[in-house]
Amino acid sequence: MDYKVSIIVTCYNYAAYLKACLESVWQQSYNNWECIVVDDGSTDGTGVLAKSFVDLDSRFRYVYQQNQGVAVARNTALALITGNYLQFLDGDDLLEVDKLKHQIAAFQNNRDLLMCVAPSYFFESDHPQQLFTSKQKEKTTIQPINWSSLFCRAQLIKDNIFTISAPLIPVHKMGSLRFDAQYKTYEDWKFWFEFTKQEGQIIGLDTANSATLIRFGHASLMSKKLQLNKDALRLRIYFMAMINPFKQVYNGYRIVKLVFKRAYLTILSNG
Repeated sequence: MDYKVSIIVTCYNYAAYLKACLESVWQQSYNNWECIVVDDGSTDGTGVLAKSFVDLDSRFRYVYQQNQGVAVARNTALALITGNYLQFLDGDDLLEVDKLKHQIAAFQNNRDLLMCVAPSYFFESDHPQQLFTSKQKEKTTIQPINWSSLFCRAQLIKDNIFTISAPLIPVHKMGSLRFDAQYKTYEDWKFWFEFTKQEGQIIGLDTANSATLIRFGHASLMSKKLQLNKDALRLRIYFMAMINPFKQVYNGYRIVKLVFKRAYLTILSNG
């Protein structure tokens, strides 16, 4: 069976990066896909650029909405998808050419898969050939994973371990799950935590040309740091009711750290 992949691209004022992003979709060696581009109220040339790809290939679709945040933008696209598998992608990031092909093959070879995860590499716009394995610009070797969903959720308690575009997931496994619009950041962290409540196997790829490439973020504003802190604190409080006492101790420690960090950031923001 030739499974269809629904690719959801969300963007806000990404005219400088969106062409490369959509070209990486268009050049996928796996051809049975649709790409829904949701423009979250851009005021630059994002819409014009996205529409040029719609004119180029009917597999692209463009949707504009008033600015409501990335969680709402992804939910808008989720109401429109028609595929069997789901790929998320931010409008300034890239997919390597064989990513979808190898992930679909993994699902065909293992019917128990809940998620197939690609490696994530980070790059700077000025030096796209220089790849790092973390936001701290490390160059460590990425180890393939073979986890149960239970073990994966334990890792998610510790940190947001997946970039949004690394996993490919079956649409039918999502059920009614959607992104929580209360979160302006870390909405993906909460989504993966909820998704992995169900049983299943999670594996990671180690094949060539199958990674997702994450552009280093733009200059961080204090307001962005405060929002990240707020959403991380909200999420860790949410975790507390669902985890065992041992993990509650660890999570409580992280909550205390976030509270102190928020006080520090607030002092800085007030000058």
